[in-house]
Amino acid sequence: METQETTYPEHNQANLMFGLAWMLIAVFILGFIESDYFKNTITSINIPVLITNALVGFGFLLWLKEDAKKQNYIPSKATRFFAVFFPQLTIFVYCYRSRGFKKGSLQALKAIGFGVLCFFLLLITFLLFDN
Repeated sequence: METQETTYPEHNQANLMFGLAWMLIAVFILGFIESDYFKNTITSINIPVLITNALVGFGFLLWLKEDAKKQNYIPSKATRFFAVFFPQLTIFVYCYRSRGFKKGSLQALKAIGFGVLCFFLLLITFLLFDN
């Protein structure tokens, strides 16, 4: 019996960049929401961290879908769910499952670098709008 291989249509580099840009914008929003300026000027209501984390996760999900097409990998429904709500952990699981250990380790290092970039953007935004 033959096994059928599922292949995705051609991936689009612009969609990969859109997912990364979405995550950077979400991190900027997260830093703004956590600043004193937002809490004192705009609203005193605390926005749950899960909601702001889901913004970052949505960008990761966009990136994950395009990267999965590029890698010819089909992520599970659980991976897509956790990508939205726990993107910081899911990225490592996805890298190793879609690429194997050697290439997955390299991709995980790239993810750590992007995470550091996001942290500095969050810190700059927070300090910019903090009193």
